Amino acid sequence: MAQRSRSVLAAFLPHLALLAVLLAVLVGLLLQAPVAAGTPSPGPVPLDEILLEAEQQSPQILRQLLLALGMTLLCTVIHLVISAMVAAGFNSEGLLRWASRTSSRHLLLIAGTALATFLAMLLEILTWAVLFLRLGAVASVEQALYFSSVTFASLGYGDITLALPFRLLASLEALVGILMAGWSTALLLAVVQKCLGLRYHRKGSGSDSSVTSAP
Repeated sequence: MAQRSRSVLAAFLPHLALLAVLLAVLVGLLLQAPVAAGTPSPGPVPLDEILLEAEQQSPQILRQLLLALGMTLLCTVIHLVISAMVAAGFNSEGLLRWASRTSSRHLLLIAGTALATFLAMLLEILTWAVLFLRLGAVASVEQALYFSSVTFASLGYGDITLALPFRLLASLEALVGILMAGWSTALLLAVVQKCLGLRYHRKGSGSDSSVTSAP
């Protein structure tokens, strides 16, 4: 096992070294980039100014992090409820017997799961929109919904952006949106695999009474 680990590490070391060299070259080019005419070259920022700015902004940053943590927990609970409902449905013998009769019922289960995950994500977008409204980050309900949906889906900002006190919170919503989208994709993929398994089982069992009999 140790020999295998060393061989894998030895295989990756040249690639890591090449990446390190490229990174060093890019950093060097950035440091040597010419400054535009008339633009004063910024000098090094004193450490005491950095610490003072961090001390002044720490309550605001901490508040945004706590709000984002609470919203993450809320979105997790919403998705967890949907996942539990789907899992409970596929653990039901009656639903499995009903779904195993025809292929169209498999499609109904997949469509139902997709709709459930979409509604869950829509509810999460609404909760973030309500938060932005309560904080006064946006001026209207339409702007709150639009900004929240754009941020949650990581589409990129256009005509609406938030002021400085709320930028960190918006970026954390995008992170939560990516997480929830991945969760929804995994859940939908599991349902598709389960439906394919039911279809193959129905074809292989033929007239098996344990599958095709009425519930």
